[in-house]
Amino acid sequence: MEREKFDKNLSKGTQQEKYQLLYEATNNPRQEYFATLIKMLSETDEWLRLNAVLAITALENSQAVIPLLETLKNEKNEYVIAAMLKALGKLGNKKLLPFIIPFFHDNDNRVVANAIEAVELIGDKSVSEKLKPFLHHDEVRVRVNAAKALWKFGHTEAMDELITMLASKETWIRDSVVYALGQINTPQTRKVLCEQLPGEVEALKLKIIEVLGRIGDEQAVPCLRECLKDKSLRVAESAQWALAGINLRRGESHNCPRCSAINRNNNHFCGNCGATLPLGK
Repeated sequence: MEREKFDKNLSKGTQQEKYQLLYEATNNPRQEYFATLIKMLSETDEWLRLNAVLAITALENSQAVIPLLETLKNEKNEYVIAAMLKALGKLGNKKLLPFIIPFFHDNDNRVVANAIEAVELIGDKSVSEKLKPFLHHDEVRVRVNAAKALWKFGHTEAMDELITMLASKETWIRDSVVYALGQINTPQTRKVLCEQLPGEVEALKLKIIEVLGRIGDEQAVPCLRECLKDKSLRVAESAQWALAGINLRRGESHNCPRCSAINRNNNHFCGNCGATLPLGK
């Protein structure tokens, strides 16, 4: 969409049209939208402001830092504040720490969690001591984000906290930990996920399989093969796709040039569309 039309539709359009345009701007980031999106930070509708922040973040333009900081001073909505903090973490540097760290003590746990994530994204390990108390926070997401950040900053003991949380009886807690372990992505975390997989409920099996399919290596192959025999068809199919992804990364399979389906290297014809595969594949 041309910038002039984008600007006009945002200023004159209905709320629904504005939301649709912001959604498009988030999923198809274009720098020519930058100035208009910055103006959207002053919208009276907090959800429009939130979506504007998400669209600005997608642009990955560091020039957004100053207007985001200016808007943050007067923002009252916790969802918008949390999104702004994460944006500042992605777009800024350690000079922003004095503006972010005070939100460690915000009354809203969502804001606290995102402030910790912002610090992790900036990557300054000097804040480690400030993060350690959050390993014992009441809110799970805050604890998980603190452990993930501390691990990134070289405090390997933070992994013990994540593994302890993985033993929780609450599925939603384990779900948060699985996400964090996938983000950390080390041989240790992959091993932990493989060990967790057999005894999990179906929903979390699917989540772990998805993570292993994305980050897994040879270490994950045996546990994923076991899942092929799972009584749940969804789990078995997900494991099949995860193994295909790992094989693709290992060079043991490749994409069909016609339909992009994954095929093993010793196949002469695509199992999906029947196309003849290139010689040597």
